[in-house]
This record gives sequence, structure tokens and C-alpha cells, in this order.
Amino acid sequence: MLRLIKDERGAYAVPAMYAVIALLSLSLAVYGISWYWLGVLQENIQTKLDMSNWACYPSLHLENLANTASVALVETEARKTFELMLARQLNLDETTLQAPSGSSLQQLKIDTFKIYGRNEVPATLQGGRIILHSPAIESQITAFVRIPFIDRSFPFTFRSVTELPQTP
Repeated sequence: MLRLIKDERGAYAVPAMYAVIALLSLSLAVYGISWYWLGVLQENIQTKLDMSNWACYPSLHLENLANTASVALVETEARKTFELMLARQLNLDETTLQAPSGSSLQQLKIDTFKIYGRNEVPATLQGGRIILHSPAIESQITAFVRIPFIDRSFPFTFRSVTELPQTP
């Protein structure tokens, strides 16, 4: 009789163990997919931030960049170009930088937008290499991203320093 009870308990333990393993595997799969999706989204936003920096390049007066240390720039025009290109590439409202409902990118805030001339800032060390020998555009944004399955927005900061090509 005692042996029969032990055998019956084992019959319930094996399916319960399989159910726990299945739930754990499903949880890990959802977690992995969410983080993979987040990495792709971050790479996408960073690329579009770099492209928006490059869109400001025509706003610079190149003849003055070659001759002087200061950047002759219509600052408002360059910032408007930057905001417009960033909003268009990320499918945001061009005036408020808000995303349409249902989008994973909820809102965008521009923290920094600065143009550096050739001699305005010394060369800096970033990632083991020296940068900023030529004029550059620096921008930093904070994007509020809704992560799937959590339904909450988290802020992520992106920074881009785009060196402008040397002018003759």
C-alpha cells in the first residue's frame, strides 16, 4: 500500500516539472525577444540621429569654416533642419516631437544641439581615439521608449558627434 502512494505522487510530479520548465522557457523567450527588439530600436534611433546631424551640413557657410575658427551658422535654421529631419525619420509630430499612439517610441526630447568650429574645442579622447579635429555637430536626445509586455516608458539617451569633412 505504501508503495502505491509513492508511485501516485511521482505521477503528479513529472507533469508539474514539465509545466514549470515550459513556463520558464516561455518567460525567457519573451524576455530575450524584448531585449533583442530594444537593441534593434536603439540602433535605429542612433542611426537616424547621425543622419539628422548630417542634414544640418548645408546650413553651414563653408567658405567661413575654411578661413576662420568660428562657425558662421544660422543657428535657428540648423536646429530647425535637425528637428524636422529627426521628426520625419522617426515618424514624430514635427512641432511637438510626440509619436502617434501605438508607437513604441513615445516622446523625444532634444537635450543638446551644438556646432563646434575648427578651433573652438580641443580634441577629445572618445573610445580610445581622438576626435574633433575638424568642425563638428554634437547632439544629444532622450527618447522615451515603451518596452513590449511591460507597458511602461523608459528614457534612453543617445549622443552623436558628427565630424564635418575638411573644406578646401
